[in-house]
Amino acid sequence: DQDRTHLGEIRGTPQYMAPESITDPEGIDGRADLYALGAVGYFLLTGEHVFSGSTIVEVCGHQLHSQPVPPSMRTTQVIPKRLEDVILRCLEKSPTDRLTSPVALIEALREVDVPPWTAAQAEQWWIEFGGRLGRQEIVTGEEKTIAVDLATRSVDAPAGIGATRS
Repeated sequence: DQDRTHLGEIRGTPQYMAPESITDPEGIDGRADLYALGAVGYFLLTGEHVFSGSTIVEVCGHQLHSQPVPPSMRTTQVIPKRLEDVILRCLEKSPTDRLTSPVALIEALREVDVPPWTAAQAEQWWIEFGGRLGRQEIVTGEEKTIAVDLATRSVDAPAGIGATRS
């Protein structure tokens, strides 16, 4: 909603936001999308978000300062090393350390030797992880949105979100 979006505010789903989306939202480029895609891939491999927290601000803090736990350490599933490397490369904090483009991502994924996924494996994934999707809080709408004024670094969040003014 253009009436609610103001210059100097960040917008997005915290679990998928690249660090620069938080620190410099006007300066982001396509590499922020590669970060988000890495976060989606991470979730698909592990059934867990790269970072979690009890508040949106805590999740954003992890996006800025915490290193992701390798996916292979968060699941009993076998994850090919090359695939894990591609996911972690997408999740690099600095855009200059990430893959440079969607074409580079496609090329990196082509080098991963992954056997085809069967329908039975897909069904088992949904049995194991699908229920978590329905229980997650979706951060959308005004009542679930925080605004961070980047000039003053103040946080304005509705009651119950857990953010504090600083």
